[in-house]
Amino acid sequence: MIALSRHSDHVGERFYYAAMTFVIAAAGFAIAAFSTSPVWIIIGFMVANVGVYGTQAVFWTIPQSYMSRQSAPGAIGLVSTIGSIGGATIPIVIGRAKDASGSFTIGFLVVTGVLLVAATLVLIARTQLVKE
Repeated sequence: MIALSRHSDHVGERFYYAAMTFVIAAAGFAIAAFSTSPVWIIIGFMVANVGVYGTQAVFWTIPQSYMSRQSAPGAIGLVSTIGSIGGATIPIVIGRAKDASGSFTIGFLVVTGVLLVAATLVLIARTQLVKE
């Protein structure tokens, strides 16, 4: 986290770093979803954790860096609320998918998809904020 955030500050590019860490987390969940070996599942979760915690180091600096002092708190609150809703619903989705299919694969693929959508949205936000 520290190395990633320092390099992001040095380069001055937070959006690409945030998107990259979302993709790393998605790759970890995909590894876990498609693996049958416990070793590879653990490796997948390790990769996912690198991405998830790396995202937190970079992602939360974006609103303060690119928004006015008046709009940043609202943006942070909105993103935090959406994240809390996701944090509450994703375990339910994974559990229901496990009950329906007997496997965690579908649930992990849902998480993978959500993370890839998040990476895409961060890159779209970058193009919108850079234009302004």
